[in-house]
Amino acid sequence: MDGVDFVLLFAGVVATAPVLARDPVGPVQDQMSVTTSVCEAAFRARVSRVVFLSSTAGYPAGDGELAEEQMFVGEPPPNWTYLGWATRFLEVQARYLAESSDGQTSFVALRPTMIYGPHDNFSFDDGHFLPALLRRVVERQDPIEVWGTGEEERDLIHASDVVDACLLALSIDGFDAFNVAAGQAHSVNGVLEHLLRLDGWPDARVEHVAGRPRSVPKRSFSALRARQRLGFEARVSLDAGLEDTLEWYRRNREHARA
Repeated sequence: MDGVDFVLLFAGVVATAPVLARDPVGPVQDQMSVTTSVCEAAFRARVSRVVFLSSTAGYPAGDGELAEEQMFVGEPPPNWTYLGWATRFLEVQARYLAESSDGQTSFVALRPTMIYGPHDNFSFDDGHFLPALLRRVVERQDPIEVWGTGEEERDLIHASDVVDACLLALSIDGFDAFNVAAGQAHSVNGVLEHLLRLDGWPDARVEHVAGRPRSVPKRSFSALRARQRLGFEARVSLDAGLEDTLEWYRRNREHARA
């Protein structure tokens, strides 16, 4: 950290439902180790600003739109208990470091919703549902397998929008936390319909498979605070983002699969 002006901390482990089903402890421990080590080093070196990607996993369960002040209200969803409390701890730690730095180091926690885009993890075993579905569509798998009913809903945010939010967050002093969200939830089935239309395969056969690891039924988040304090607003529409990701995967299929 010597000579560093600011830190953008994106390193970590994405703990999807299949990953946590296989190992509910290891990915969370790795995430805590990475974030704690970097934040402590930045604090000791008196780096001016640290912006790190937190998580929405710390929010309580619920069907309504979740705003920043609700992060510490109630328990995280049962299947995210450990991950959710680890997320909360890392934010508390960042706030403590900011308050203990005598104004020398600012920490901003960004809570992105489900990130997607080029260079995503397209693995069927541990990737998020969107890149896995996109790969099935491009590779013309017949039938296309969807885990569960496909009615789960997620707020999807393109990676380039997340980068914009990170750069805007460098203006914040002290400690703060923001949702980074598109502000609209989409179902798994709805996303698949978009992909099939964009890739010219509207009559594909779809098979819903029960008994696979599943996550929280619905997650919806307010984007108001980031818009008011950071001037951030997601620019990439779902169709534009999916088309961008489809094009990248077609060009880089072998690399992405490896």
